[in-house]
Amino acid sequence: MSEFLASNEWQWRLLRTIVQGVLGVVIANLDLIMGWCMLDPSMRGLVVALVMAVLSPIMAALGGDGDPQAGDDLYRALVTGRLDINEGMVVENAVAQALAANGHGLYFHEYSYRPAEAKRESSYEIDFLIVRGKRLCPIEVKSSGYKSHKSFDYFTEKYDVKVNERFIVYTKNLAREGNLTYLPLYMAMCL
Repeated sequence: MSEFLASNEWQWRLLRTIVQGVLGVVIANLDLIMGWCMLDPSMRGLVVALVMAVLSPIMAALGGDGDPQAGDDLYRALVTGRLDINEGMVVENAVAQALAANGHGLYFHEYSYRPAEAKRESSYEIDFLIVRGKRLCPIEVKSSGYKSHKSFDYFTEKYDVKVNERFIVYTKNLAREGNLTYLPLYMAMCL
């Protein structure tokens, strides 16, 4: 068991990924297995992605370095809500799954830009790009702090002619400001 959880050999990493995927599929389809049929089919992919993203750090921590105390520490952190999980990564993975399920390619964009008020050029990134009507629709995913989106604003300044709508997928309610649409996470499947 410790080799399964801690080994960095490709065979064990592959096996861990397969186990995470199988567990994700089982959990996503638990309602069908139990005969309830409550979860919308389009949400099953999101559930699998979320389960895999949550299981990765848990399995890594369980593997630890062979320290028997590590499992107790992990359990305590999980029960008290102090498990260190990168929520941004989990949310981005869920959005990536929704985009892929809708047939979109997963395109990330990093660019350099020098805003008028800046002394030097800086690097910025856009989480996802989709195309609608031969124009770009940048998508930024925010697990918190959605009011600040410099990379979005600078992207629009730099590529103004090529940008159609802009989307921020976040954990709040649906809202619209000009050509910027704030989508709740559960609506990512509508993109």
